[in-house]
Amino acid sequence: MDPDTVFSRLLADRQGNPARIASSPGVFAAFVQQANCLPRIDVPATGLIYIGEGADVAERSPFVAAGRTVSTPWRTLGAILRERLSLTAEAGTGGQAVRHYRFADPGEERLREWICRHLLYSAYPIEIGGKAARVELKKALILAHEPPLNQQHWDNPQGPKIAALKRVCSDQAEQSR
Repeated sequence: MDPDTVFSRLLADRQGNPARIASSPGVFAAFVQQANCLPRIDVPATGLIYIGEGADVAERSPFVAAGRTVSTPWRTLGAILRERLSLTAEAGTGGQAVRHYRFADPGEERLREWICRHLLYSAYPIEIGGKAARVELKKALILAHEPPLNQQHWDNPQGPKIAALKRVCSDQAEQSR
């Protein structure tokens, strides 16, 4: 799979209604509709903010991630928007409850509403090659397009700023235990 062809397709297929994303393995991308909607984050002209992969790209959509402590884009967006949306982080569940924080109600709902208003989502199915093929394509796409919310697979200059915002949420979640 050519990463440039895949990215062109991801750009062309952006949509605000993830219900039309087929359940299948693949890579996915999240885009903001307006570059200035994320405070303190520089967004590329394409609006791309995150690239991920999964066995079911419809399930990995940030639109359906409400309350799921496994969603990295959800937690990262919440950390960035914490002050703007008056979010309060609290410990999630499981062994990494503080690292996998969530936001106290009604903050989760405010974050979901923000996501539905400001994000577009697209996915590219990959039926052959399994997880290894998805991960390699994800890495190539991240290197080529440098989405600001991705903290791995490239030297993200915004990484320290985002890590600090997430650390504030983790500290708040620790205090909520």
